[in-house]
Amino acid sequence: MRFSTSFKRTPGPPGKYFDFKPPAKVALSEFEKAEYQWQDIEREQYQFDNFSGTFRVTLAPDEVLLVDFAYNYRGDENEFHLASIKILGARGSISLEGRQAQTQFKVEDKKYILRYR
Repeated sequence: MRFSTSFKRTPGPPGKYFDFKPPAKVALSEFEKAEYQWQDIEREQYQFDNFSGTFRVTLAPDEVLLVDFAYNYRGDENEFHLASIKILGARGSISLEGRQAQTQFKVEDKKYILRYR
């Protein structure tokens, strides 16, 4: 069983998005360890729409997707460049836009996580 997710970085002028930082993933078993290494997803394994700035990625249930990151995060949602996130799976879908997309991540072991169960 796999699930599909799409996410969109902060809006800019239409058609001005660049695929400058590919999405990355790691196995859940690795993510739960103190140290792990994100693996960039190969270009052939995701779709990117440079007009809307939307990435589409399909993952296995035991994979974790990195959608954004911030160094020295101080608790301000505006530091995340996430405009929306949608997750489709066997148990339904999650669709979050704007501030809601940024604030639904919860802190677990110093990591901001949005779980689809």
